Parts: sequence; C-alpha cells; structure tokens
Amino acid sequence: METEGLLAAAFSSSSRQQMTTEGDEDHRVATQADSWFAPMSDGDDSSHSSPTDDDEQSDNDVTCHNDNKRWQCCQCGKTFVGKKTLKRHVIGHTGEKAFPCSVCGRTFSQKGSLKQHTRTHTGEKPFSCTICGKKVTEKGSLKKHTRTHTGENPISCTDCGQSFSRKETLKRHTRTHTGEKPFACSVCGQSFSRKGTLKRHTRTHTGEKPFACSVCGQSFSQKGTLKRHTRTHTGEKPFACSVCGQSFSQKGTLNIHVRTHTGEKPFACSICGQRFPKQANAERHKCGGEDSSDL
Repeated sequence: METEGLLAAAFSSSSRQQMTTEGDEDHRVATQADSWFAPMSDGDDSSHSSPTDDDEQSDNDVTCHNDNKRWQCCQCGKTFVGKKTLKRHVIGHTGEKAFPCSVCGRTFSQKGSLKQHTRTHTGEKPFSCTICGKKVTEKGSLKKHTRTHTGENPISCTDCGQSFSRKETLKRHTRTHTGEKPFACSVCGQSFSRKGTLKRHTRTHTGEKPFACSVCGQSFSQKGTLKRHTRTHTGEKPFACSVCGQSFSQKGTLNIHVRTHTGEKPFACSICGQRFPKQANAERHKCGGEDSSDL
C-alpha cells in the first residue's frame, strides 16, 4: 500500500539510524530531506499536537522519544510528539482507506473511524451522560451533549462575540456575517445558508410530505407545520398574551392579537398609505373606499 511505501522510504538505510533502546520501530529516526517522518529537536519552535495513548508518554516527558525529538510531516510541516500519531496523519495525505466496513463496504482511513461507523449498524451506544442517562455512539457527541446541561459555550464568533456550544453551530452562524449560501437547489438554483433549509425547500418541488399526523393521517412537508396542526386535535394553546392572558395555538396568531393592545398597524397600502394590523387586510384593501376597513 502507498503508506507502506512511504514508511519504507522514510526508514531506508541511507536515512535512518538504529537507536540503542529495545527493538521498537518507534525509536528509529530519519532526516526530513529523505522521508515524511522527520524527527525534530525540542529547540524547534514549530507547533506540535497533543500526545495520544499510543505514544505512551509520561507526564514529565515532552516527547515519546528518549532523545527528546518530535516528528514532523515533510508534506505539510505539522509536528507530532509520536511517530504513530504522525503515521495516522500521513494517511490523510495519501488518501489511503485501508479499513473497510464488513457490513456495507464503506472504507475508512483510520481504524477508529471504522469503529465509530460500525456502531451505526450495531446500534451500540457506549457513552452515557452522567446527568440524564442519554446514550450516544461517540465520545465527542457526549461532550457536546453535556454542554446542554452545563450551559457551556466555549466557541465564540470572532465578528460579534456570540458564543456557541458546538463548532457546527458557529459555522452556520458565521454565514449570517459573510452572506455565504453554499447550498443550492438543483431544480431552481435558489441558494441557502443551511442544508436543512435547502432540504425543506426541495419538497416544494417534489411534493414530498414526510410528516404525517398520527391522529387523522394528514401529511405535511415540514415538521413544524405538523406540530402546529397537532394542536387542533389536542386543543393546546401554548402562546399566551402578556396583557390580557388570552391563549393561542400559534405564535403568529398571538402576534396579530397583541396589536389590538398596542395599536400597531405594520402593513400599509402602497397607493394611499392607509395602514392595517393584518397583511390580509392590506391585500383586500382597494383605494376608493371599497372594503377599506382595517378590521
């Protein structure tokens, strides 16, 4: 395989020296000029990654090498404290995917990635939340979930300072500053900033209605629409007016009602300027006195 070829080149007789420790290949070194695996002295000021369990590094060591050397990728220059960590990194350059899933055949570059993927077939969820007991398939997912309990928002937007609990949420938020809309509809070309918004939009073309009411069987294209419809069966009215206490099943209906207290009329006739509390009233309005009531 390509990675094995790189390893062979990295540790050719012309570029390596055998150290006097045990026969572990992790103690072999090679020059940067002749290999992808170049050991570096601690004096080098390049940044290096955190050690992993495979590196078998003690708390007091700065590297996993007896000669206090780090390993540098000669392709991109990134440095590592252990050769095994660098070896996994190099696979990212070669594109090699040596670990296939025995169920679906999908291949992965890292054994750990295959292990995580396998759980999508087995349903295994080995990581449990100590607060609510929820189980997840990946350790990283558990870490993100835990923030829903702690309220921790460690990731901040460099433009406005708003903080988020997840890197993915920050990425979506950043598009509100950049105006980026990377998700385009293959039918009409309209672009969106979020993949979920594109998915919902696509249903306007396909007519797909995947959300069905369990009471009457009526189907809807959006989950939110189904949720609002369900209240016609349950009678739930979760939106209450803070002035008079009247409750409504939909937030939009509450907003319209509040205008009866505030007197707000946000919709204006483009011809005569007459204003209305509801958009429907403005659309029905005809200059000349016909049906010009704002009720």
